[in-house]
Parts: sequence; structure tokens; C-alpha cells
Amino acid sequence: VWKKTVEDYKAGYSISAAPIIVKGNVITGIAGGEFGVVGKVRAYNATNGDLVWERPTVEGHMGYLVKDGKKLENGISGGAPGKTWPADLWKTGGAAPWLGGTYDADTDLLFFGTGNPSPWNSHLRPGDNYFSSSRLAINPDTGEIVWHFQTTPNDGWDYDGVNEVISFDYDDKGKTIKAAATAD
Repeated sequence: VWKKTVEDYKAGYSISAAPIIVKGNVITGIAGGEFGVVGKVRAYNATNGDLVWERPTVEGHMGYLVKDGKKLENGISGGAPGKTWPADLWKTGGAAPWLGGTYDADTDLLFFGTGNPSPWNSHLRPGDNYFSSSRLAINPDTGEIVWHFQTTPNDGWDYDGVNEVISFDYDDKGKTIKAAATAD
């Protein structure tokens, strides 16, 4: 049994959903988007609580893999900062995964939904504001965002995109298609 401080609640961070266990890791979303923080998905080693990887859910932030206790850069979410965010607003962009994630063993992908961007006033942040109000497919071994679908670009209504993604097989004229759905 281990106990870990994930983030500082005084800085606005929280965890508002149960974690999931996938491939020996405890995986959880880090929330608090209304308080000017950047949402994240993290994996912790289920045996000892050590951080395995971290993936910020706002475009422009560096993700990390942890090897031998050292954080190694693992690519910037979205490739570069500021593509779909104006000025420096991506630095406090919200997009918190405040509901639980799901895992599909057939595709070996985690699915997490993200909340609204920050600040709430969408007129201050023109652009799509990746990866807010989105569904993310994440590699469970590395934390890499494999694909995303954004339901409300530049969300100014707090619609979010956090509802759980459920994977299923869809039959299209005899051909099985791996699909996913969410209620929103």
C-alpha cells in the first residue's frame, strides 16, 4: 500500500474521479480547470506509486516518461504551443479530465474526456483551444495522445467533453469496425 500527493490542492488541482488500473499502472485524471491549472492524465506504478508518465491535456505542454527516477521529455501535446491558443493562454488552459477514463484492450488505448478551456470567457482565447472539450485516445504505455475528437472548439458554454467513452464493435455489412461512443 502506498500514499502519494498527486498535486497541490492549494494551487487549484483536484482528483474528482476514481482511477483505473491498466497494465500494472494506476491511471488518473488531474482536474481543476476552473482554477487556472492545466489538466493532465498520469500513470503511477501500482506496486510502489512511482510516476510512470504524465500527459498534459492542453496543447503546448511537455509530456514526460519517467525512467530510473528521472523525468524525460516525451513530446509536446499537439506538437507546439500556441497553434490553437492565443498568446500565453495555453499556459493555464484548463481542459481537465475530471471524470474517469476507460480502457479498450483490443485497441490498447485509454480514453479520457476533457473539460472546458480556461479562462471561461471564450472571447479572450480565440481558436480551437486543443485539447479542451475533447475525447482523447492515449497510449497506456507512454501517455502519447494517439487521436482526439473535439466536440466544442473554443467552448464558451462549459459544455465540456468529459463523459466516458465506451468502445464497441460495429458491424458494417459483415465487416467489424472498432468504434467508440459517448453520451454528451
